[in-house]
Amino acid sequence: AIEVVPGRALQVSIQNQGGDALNILCVYAPTSEGVEERTNFFRNVRTYYCAHPNTPKPHLMAGDFNVTEEPIDRLPIAGPDTSLEELDNLKVSLGFMLSDGWRMTHPNTRAYTFHRQGSGQLNAIASRLDRIYITTEMFATAREWEIRTPGINTDHEMVTVQVTTNNAPVVGNGRPNFSLHMLKDKKLAEAVKAVGMDALAEVERVSARGRRSEDHN
Repeated sequence: AIEVVPGRALQVSIQNQGGDALNILCVYAPTSEGVEERTNFFRNVRTYYCAHPNTPKPHLMAGDFNVTEEPIDRLPIAGPDTSLEELDNLKVSLGFMLSDGWRMTHPNTRAYTFHRQGSGQLNAIASRLDRIYITTEMFATAREWEIRTPGINTDHEMVTVQVTTNNAPVVGNGRPNFSLHMLKDKKLAEAVKAVGMDALAEVERVSARGRRSEDHN
């Protein structure tokens, strides 16, 4: 793991089945400190990669960005956030698509990852703060962009995606399995027994002839 910004940004590398390394930048942008602190954070992440050219750039950048980019991503709609310009600069410098993968997949869908209930209904806030940015090349092999409820107690929803690489092995549909409850089906058991008896009889016939072929083997 590489600590990009202490306590705020960490890059980890995971090896795929095809042997490729998947570099993931995990971020947690400031919120309570204000817009200026968030702007500095995005700038510091970009500066790190400029100052460390030997550090591999991430294929994905995921986390809580504590800011929304489009009016559809927040209720009630908020005014422009000046930290977005620095976030765009960061995405461009790392080679990411300007829009996150979930929004690219669901261009007109309204969904949120953070909900906060205030003292009244008008004070409630819903925002899509949690996002995953990805390169154009990786987006072509990504699928099933979803927002899910995690299995832990938290006020955030979880954004998920399945990613692969061009070198990943081809995986088929897997082996068919026989559900255990089907063993109690009497009609099925009789049919299986009949097929089995026919197979045994065919084995005996082939053995008696003393020769096998592709059709009788």
